[in-house]
Order: sequence, then C-alpha cells, then structure tokens
Amino acid sequence: MKTLIIYDGEGTIINTKTGFYKVPVNIPYIEIDNIPIGKFVASVDAETKDPIYEDIPKNETQILRDEISILNEQNSKLLLDKAKNEIQINTLNKNLANVTLEVAKMKGGM
Repeated sequence: MKTLIIYDGEGTIINTKTGFYKVPVNIPYIEIDNIPIGKFVASVDAETKDPIYEDIPKNETQILRDEISILNEQNSKLLLDKAKNEIQINTLNKNLANVTLEVAKMKGGM
C-alpha cells in the first residue's frame, strides 16, 4: 500500500496519508511503496525528493528489555567468575592442607 507524503520546500513533512488519497496539484509530494520496518519518514530531501528515514525510537518496554538483557549477561559473567574463584579457593585449600600435613609429618619425624 502506498503512502503519500506532502512536504514543504525545505523537506518538512506537512501531512501523510496511506490508502486512498487524492494526489495534490502544485504541492510538493512523494509516494512511497514501503517504509522499512523499524523506520519512519522524518523528512524529505527537497532537491532529490528522497525520503529521509530515521529509526523509530524505542519505547520504555523495549529499553527495559535491553537493560535486562545487558544485566543478565553481566550476571552470567559474574557467576562464571565466582565459580572459577571458588575452584581456585578449593585448590588452594587442598594445597594448604597437603603442605600442613607434610609439615606435621616433618615435625613428627624429628
């Protein structure tokens, strides 16, 4: 379905219509077949008559979902780091126990 975009001499959009419309006479306009997903027509290049697309701003829910995703990634990394640290601590504790046992054996053998 086509969209009619009426704009002024500087490319500022005056009006848009989708569906059934009458093409204006002596007024600058363009017709667009499809607007890319996630975009909107912010203005028109008055010289080339090309639409200037911009990203549709994220709504609050999308922003919160992105933040949750980032926090989940950070949390996963922290949990992995914690598990690695716990393994290192267990290894050090075992090594310490072995050294303590060896020292005890040396003292007992003297």
